[in-house]
Amino acid sequence: ITKAAKYLVPERDVALSVVSQLPSPRTLADGELEALHKVIDKVEVAYPGITAKLQKKWSVAEAA
Repeated sequence: ITKAAKYLVPERDVALSVVSQLPSPRTLADGELEALHKVIDKVEVAYPGITAKLQKKWSVAEAA
């Protein structure tokens, strides 16, 4: 996506945008949860702090 945008959008922003669309882990079955963790772990390695942002987003959404 960043290549298509000729790097006008930073890769980190694209990754955060895509990952922020993922569902809350509390709504997933075991196999789905494992897949979610694998995706988030890979993004966290590349962009530390993403997991904390997602946890905050999910806790706010569940409180509403």
